[in-house]
Amino acid sequence: MQLRHISKGLLVMFAGGDPWRVNQSLQSGRPAEISDLAQAFYDAGESTKEAKSAFGQARECFEKAWNRETGEHPINDSPGVRRATASLGVQASQLPEIAVDLETVAAALAEAQRFAGAQIASLENELQQIDDELGEALELERNGHLSGLEKSVLDQHITELE
Repeated sequence: MQLRHISKGLLVMFAGGDPWRVNQSLQSGRPAEISDLAQAFYDAGESTKEAKSAFGQARECFEKAWNRETGEHPINDSPGVRRATASLGVQASQLPEIAVDLETVAAALAEAQRFAGAQIASLENELQQIDDELGEALELERNGHLSGLEKSVLDQHITELE
């Protein structure tokens, strides 16, 4: 976009922010990478479920195969194994939830990027039209032989465009 009669700096100042900078920041996000990360968390959750199931089966085999005289299983009943088993169960349930959250973020980012891109294109189109019309009005003001009333109307139009 090439504005000849509108200062982009003044426009940003009076608007209270730079929509191009906001859009640039938004467009720098990578929804596909977030979606890939979501898939990785989902896959990890599935793998954790499979590992938990395999561990449960192996533990069951161990319990059937070996039992101390007191009925205790010194390895399986140890606090470390219990913590690991509990942690595995927590991970199995949390990883898919994280995956859903990440996929939701990816979708929201992609939608925001699409919307912001369209809004910036519309803004630039409107600004270009105003800039062109302002250029024509300024040229008419410089080169036209205008009556006092015509000049007053033209000045009002230029003010409105600005």
